[in-house]
Amino acid sequence: MQSRLLICTVCLLAGLGVAYPGAVDPLKMVEIEVRTLSATKSQAEGLEPIEFPITSDKPSGVTAVLSPEQAAKALDLLKRVGATVASTTRVIALSGKMASVQNVRDFQYPTEYSASKNANSVPTAFESAPVGTIMEFVPELGDGVINLSLTIKLKSLEGFIDCPDPEAPGRSVWQPAFQSNEFKSDLTVTRGQIVFYSAPATEKTNAQFIFITMREVDEP
Repeated sequence: MQSRLLICTVCLLAGLGVAYPGAVDPLKMVEIEVRTLSATKSQAEGLEPIEFPITSDKPSGVTAVLSPEQAAKALDLLKRVGATVASTTRVIALSGKMASVQNVRDFQYPTEYSASKNANSVPTAFESAPVGTIMEFVPELGDGVINLSLTIKLKSLEGFIDCPDPEAPGRSVWQPAFQSNEFKSDLTVTRGQIVFYSAPATEKTNAQFIFITMREVDEP
C-alpha cells in the first residue's frame, strides 16, 4: 500500500512540474558530427581566400568558428576546386565525458630481422601504427552554449629510411618515417555554430578540412 502511494505521489509531482528528490536527472548528451574533406596540394592552392569574422582571441589550433551560412560557403568553395568528402561520422557524447572519432588505418611494419641463408634480412617481429586522424571531444552543455575541449591528432607516413640492420653488419633495412602533429583547443560555441579546422597539404599527404557540428540531444 505504501509503495503504491509513493508511486502516485511521484506521478502527481511530475505532473505539476515538481522534481521528486529521489528522481534521477535526465542525461545530458551531445551529438557530434564530423565531416572531413580532402584536397590535393594543387586543389588547396586554388582555393579563394575567405575572411571569416571571428574574434581576435581565436582558440589555438582552430581555423575558425563559423555560422551555418559561412560553413555552407566554405563547403561550396571546397567542392568547386574538386575536394572530396573523405568521411562523415556521428558520435554521441555525454556532457562532460570524452568521445572520439577515428579515421585511421593500421600500418604494419617489421621491427626485428634475422639473417637468411641467401644473405637477406627476414622480418621476425612486427608492429602496427595508426595512420590518419584521431579526434577527441569533451563537450559540456552550458546555458545556450557548448564548451568544447578538442584534441586533433594527425599521423602520416612520409616515406621510408634506410637503417643499419643490427643483426647483420653491413646490411640495411627499410623503416617507415612517420610525421605526427597534435593540436588542442578549448573553446565555447553557441548552438548552431560550426568548428572549422584545416591541416595543410604536404608532398605526401592531402590537405584536410574538418567541419565539427554539435547539438544537444534528448535522452533516448
